[in-house]
Amino acid sequence: MNKKPRYYNSLKEKNPKESFLQFLKRRFFNSAPPPPCSDQYQKLVSFNERWAYFKSKIGLSHKYIVDRQQMLIDALADPMGLGKLNLMLYNVHAPWHYHFIFHQLLSYVQRRKSQGKDAICIDCGAHAGLVSDILLWCGATTHAFEPNPNILPFLRKKFSHQIEQGSYILNPCAVSDCEGEMDLFVDGGGALSQGIRIVGANQNMDAICKVRVVDLVDYIQELDDEIYFLKIDVEGAEFGILEKLIDENLHKKIGSRHFKRILSNQF
Repeated sequence: MNKKPRYYNSLKEKNPKESFLQFLKRRFFNSAPPPPCSDQYQKLVSFNERWAYFKSKIGLSHKYIVDRQQMLIDALADPMGLGKLNLMLYNVHAPWHYHFIFHQLLSYVQRRKSQGKDAICIDCGAHAGLVSDILLWCGATTHAFEPNPNILPFLRKKFSHQIEQGSYILNPCAVSDCEGEMDLFVDGGGALSQGIRIVGANQNMDAICKVRVVDLVDYIQELDDEIYFLKIDVEGAEFGILEKLIDENLHKKIGSRHFKRILSNQF
């Protein structure tokens, strides 16, 4: 590449701007435990202890335990309504306190259509298309990015009707904060694994091919329209993209209420 993405060589270095949630995500990507004396380590231990205590006390009958059988019944009885939507949100492991984003999407889509406009959402790192399923089910025009050549045929088959209609724009490339070409790495999970990345690969990962990389910020600028929802799950390039979005003042085009709330959320 002409320019390496931000954090390409410094994913293991502490960034003073990162939140605790970002720290946990970076720690997960790099499989590098924090120093025992660090504040983050103490927070992690404290959180794990509280969570283990909570799980030991609530029991299976507690109201916060998901009743999967009832959820499935609700979805079967209400395939075009909230029952189906809640099951799809559960399937993608969406935290319950973010469900409101998707619950409000349907009304947003209807409002935009009444204005003769599309409701635009972006799914970076589409993989099996589970988030795309939700966005399309709600009626949004969805721009998806997936660089893994082994997964792309599944997405094209799954969303063939939506692709033909123009409501699903599938981009067979990776995203970062700059354009170019990079190696695509996969972990031990195989060619269809979710553990693929273009930055921060470790010695246990293998490069399977070269992939085109698109500057997501430039892509959003070219859309020249507001974006209701942006999902970025690109295994290491998220931080550089978010910083550039903020630097370019483009975050205001992306469901700003949700953007601010999610970035500021902590454990």
